[in-house]
Amino acid sequence: AKTVRPSLSVRVDQDVEDTPALTIEGPAFEQYVTEGNLVYHFNRARIDDRHSVPFVFAGGGAFRQTADDGTGETGAQYQAGFGFKWFSRISPEGGSRGAGLRLDFRYVLRDGGFDFEDSQRRSLVAFTATALFGF
Repeated sequence: AKTVRPSLSVRVDQDVEDTPALTIEGPAFEQYVTEGNLVYHFNRARIDDRHSVPFVFAGGGAFRQTADDGTGETGAQYQAGFGFKWFSRISPEGGSRGAGLRLDFRYVLRDGGFDFEDSQRRSLVAFTATALFGF
């Protein structure tokens, strides 16, 4: 689970009537996200002297957004993707040890939550990098 505190704002400028630029600050809100994924490692496809292993994953979760004014929204998110993990050391049994890096590319579909366009479904593509330590 993770918590973030994004805020909303709108900036209007270059109006055809030459009015000064205007920024409208919206309420900040807290967002709580809980998610889980199933991961499959292709251990037989290890590369780079067995230090790198490709994987695929899919999963989902739920989120809750609560604005400062007390209103709130809930929703679900689903994701799937692929990537690889690299570790600096591999044990004699083939286990990952030491410092490592995980890179993945994912497609995320969100259903629900605050939205300017009243569209309940939104999707995005994300690339993530994560530092790891295997022991």
